[in-house]
Amino acid sequence: MEKLVTFIIAAYNSEKYIKKCLNSFLILDESGGLCEKRFEVLVVNDGSTDRTEEIALQYQKSYQEIFRVITKVNGGHGSVINCAVKEALGKYLKVVDADDWIEKNSLSDYLDGLAQTNADVVLTHYKTFDIKTKEVIWWKTFLEDYKKKYTLSDIQKDWKSMDRCLTFHGITYRTEFYKKRGTRLTEKVFYEDHQYATIPCCYAASIQPFDCCLYIYRIGDSKQSVADRNQYLRRNHIRTVILAMCNYFNKNQIQIEEAGQAYYREKLSRLILSYLVIVLLGSPIRSKGRKEAKQLLNRIKREDKKIYQKIRIRYVVLLGCSYGKITVRQYKKILENQFYNWIRRNKNFKKEKTD
Repeated sequence: MEKLVTFIIAAYNSEKYIKKCLNSFLILDESGGLCEKRFEVLVVNDGSTDRTEEIALQYQKSYQEIFRVITKVNGGHGSVINCAVKEALGKYLKVVDADDWIEKNSLSDYLDGLAQTNADVVLTHYKTFDIKTKEVIWWKTFLEDYKKKYTLSDIQKDWKSMDRCLTFHGITYRTEFYKKRGTRLTEKVFYEDHQYATIPCCYAASIQPFDCCLYIYRIGDSKQSVADRNQYLRRNHIRTVILAMCNYFNKNQIQIEEAGQAYYREKLSRLILSYLVIVLLGSPIRSKGRKEAKQLLNRIKREDKKIYQKIRIRYVVLLGCSYGKITVRQYKKILENQFYNWIRRNKNFKKEKTD
């Protein structure tokens, strides 16, 4: 049977979480047999030193129609994707981290949708689940027509209706398209998912949103790369990814259509702003943070003045916040303020509490 999608599971020392992740792909009948086999799950064990590989191999043995396991030398999240894409057999590919999981009730609808489309990119809603507060937030697209295929020009005209799902957690790529348009992701760094969500997508001729929530993104763990402290400690990783993306754009810009260039600049400018927040508001020595920010901004200004112009005003605002001793947490609270979001015409995302 041809597989509609290859789910790539990025697994490193994930023995505490991987069972929950892999179980989320099992739709069983009353006798315990699989009743949904239209996909494969490719678990890439990235040199784990715990029981991650052992657990994954148990699933491969029990459900050979679905699970495959690859073990490789540790190279980081980007290396997992680089490796797995070569092995993917599905019509589409979707990356899932081993400490996250999918919404099992949405899986069949998602597969039905993939069977009926040939879009370069598919978007799905996703949820964040905070392990500390138990808060669930729906991140979704806001569209009237989910049967329509959209272009990057359409997205530029109505960015805030789709931008939250143009991310690692919301994107599914057509495998043939990704292999043609993808790039080798930077290895041995965090935050390379920004390359993954930007570089192939800027070439997309068709984007198909599905009105279903597929991915559950686990947050609230102090060990995660997205935790404020870890982002500051790994700020050089973010800088490395930014410069790699700048370099790619400079070399390939002529091949990217105008709407794709606008998409690329939008995504890259947002990553740069994230870096500026971290170094300007998260640095224990504010003067050092301002120096690091200025160095990067001077380079961005030399390499792409359009990107510089997109972030210049926000940079000035963040400089003021730096001198005013505003912290990252305080800044985020400002961004979450209802009045601020009303002024910015930002979409409201549904929040829930779980037990």
